[in-house]
Parts: sequence; C-alpha cells; structure tokens
Amino acid sequence: MNTKVYLTTPGHKFNLIREINKRTDLNNVTKLILWAIIDSYNIDNGKCFPSINFIASKVGCSVSWVKKNMKYVYNSRYLEIVKGHTGKANTYKIIYQTIYQVSVWVPHKINTHEGVLNN
Repeated sequence: MNTKVYLTTPGHKFNLIREINKRTDLNNVTKLILWAIIDSYNIDNGKCFPSINFIASKVGCSVSWVKKNMKYVYNSRYLEIVKGHTGKANTYKIIYQTIYQVSVWVPHKINTHEGVLNN
C-alpha cells in the first residue's frame, strides 16, 4: 500500500525540483516540462492547470515537442492528472512524495545477543 503526499509548501517545490534534477532516467525536455508545471502550481489554492501552449512557451520549445514528451512526464510519477470538466484542459496534482507502507510481522519474543525481549 502506498500513500501520496501532495505539494503543499514552497519548500516542497524547491525540494521536488532538486529531486527531479538528480534523475538520470529523465531527459532534459521532460525535466523542463515538469519544472514548468510545478512552477505553475498555486500553493495557496492547490490549482495547477497550465495549457500545453503555456508550457511550450515557458520551456522554449514547440507545442508538438511538448506533446511528444508528455508521456514521459506522466510516467515520471510526479503528476496525478485530473481530467478537466470541459474536455479541453487537464488539472494536475503534484505528488511530492510517495510513501510506501509495509506491514511487518513482529514476534512476541525477539532473541537478541543480550537475551530475550518480550513484547
């Protein structure tokens, strides 16, 4: 089971951009697109819905180039896409962190080098 933590503070924005920058599996255009979307995120109201045209102008490349690279952006797992109600725009939720929760079985008696601990 995993839990998603969404972007909520300016510090999260900075840390997330720094994390994306370290990723070697993402090409530079994908990183630029992610940065543009993260930069467009309004922390006060949680809204993020930049258009492809806006992203292209912010990144400095063509609309078709952004469209071609959006599949890599989606696969990076930093965004959750909420389809727009008009069918023309997507709203993005930015995932700051995914926390994986695992169940661990702990026996009632644990042997240690010092003896037996009882739970």
